Amino acid sequence: MKKLIIKNTKQEPLWYKMNCTCKKNNVMESFPVKECLHCSYVMKEESIPKEQFFITDPKGKKKLITQITLVRGRHEEVIAWSMI
Repeated sequence: MKKLIIKNTKQEPLWYKMNCTCKKNNVMESFPVKECLHCSYVMKEESIPKEQFFITDPKGKKKLITQITLVRGRHEEVIAWSMI
């Protein structure tokens, strides 16, 4: 597959400057058990597709998705992405 075109990317979103609040040697003090904005934003960033993909529309036709647009929150974290 070819690389996906991703619009609204940021080289260094605001959340990159946030510190991780996890205690790595204690599972109960680490994400996802304990709330850590930095780690949750990392997880969201890593979930963005990197390659083109197919979807099936309601009529059963396959459509190749070649680009997406990221929707960002107040810390410039990814909150969603759109194929429109």
